[in-house]
Amino acid sequence: MNILTALDEEIAARLLEMSIMDVKSDEYRIVDDNVCKLIDRRLEMEKLDIESQEKVDAREAEKELRLKQMEEDRKDRRWKNGIAIAGVVTSTGLAIWGTITCLNFEKDCTWSTIIGKAWSGRMLPRK
Repeated sequence: MNILTALDEEIAARLLEMSIMDVKSDEYRIVDDNVCKLIDRRLEMEKLDIESQEKVDAREAEKELRLKQMEEDRKDRRWKNGIAIAGVVTSTGLAIWGTITCLNFEKDCTWSTIIGKAWSGRMLPRK
């Protein structure tokens, strides 16, 4: 049996007992004080239950926020890695294309540009 339910039943029983008592008697005052104490305890227990539920809700909200942040961080890392890979691939592709374009030496036996000559000199060092 739940403690709150037991307290509710006890309060109801005491109030029923008070309804048949004489209002001016000492016994009525004692029962009245006891009912007030029971009601106070009931309110305190309810307040503790509400506070504990709020803490649980706050923990769950914080957990959801952390999971959301972790997912966003994971997406950011993927984008950053993709951009870094694209940068490497692009620069490598550009270097290969530039090298091929500058090696027009095979076609007409002359370097097409000064930059091409310098690049070929780095790529094909002479002994």
